[in-house]
Amino acid sequence: MNVRVIMPFYRKHLTQKLTDGFRPMNVIWHPVCDEIDLQAFEGNLEEWIKPVLCPPLIKGQQCYRKVNDFINTQEIVDEDLYGFLHDDDMYVPGFIDRVRRIEEKKIFFFSMDRGDVCPVDDHPVKWPPVPIVLHNVEEVRVYNIDMCMMIVRGDILRQTQFGITQDHDDGLYAVNLRTKWPNDCLVITEYGVRQNYFQKGRFLTR
Repeated sequence: MNVRVIMPFYRKHLTQKLTDGFRPMNVIWHPVCDEIDLQAFEGNLEEWIKPVLCPPLIKGQQCYRKVNDFINTQEIVDEDLYGFLHDDDMYVPGFIDRVRRIEEKKIFFFSMDRGDVCPVDDHPVKWPPVPIVLHNVEEVRVYNIDMCMMIVRGDILRQTQFGITQDHDDGLYAVNLRTKWPNDCLVITEYGVRQNYFQKGRFLTR
């Protein structure tokens, strides 16, 4: 069983930092790129980095369209685990190994660390440094979860799609998961992901 990371990819300047972050986790990384973003991986010789080419986004479409492109065009392995990360987020060290050892569930929801401060810079999203901590499946709801806070098995992934018209389509996706497959869900209270991890100044220990 592999753990795969589907990533709508835009930030070419973070390619090396993302590579260094994922490498010790033994994941398969799928950056979903248009032709321009794909240039960041020219000459890549690391077999675990597997970019996926997609059409360019139309202005106003959400990054979930790139995730859907992956679902619709790639071979989905039923036994593998699939996570969704934005290209400035990163899993907490050791967390993926923990999820990999849990065999009795197919859908994982987990908490998110948003850092220590909200830096004053030109970053387009100003998330406050307030974590989202999940304690039970009822807390998995719209506006209380991000796409980076879930991992699903392939046999579930192949049956799902993200909406692409609203900012909260990730929340709608999560609610659909817990509603349709309630017995397959596991909520992990501890932090599994750090949002905006590569934003300068957000995490004071970086």
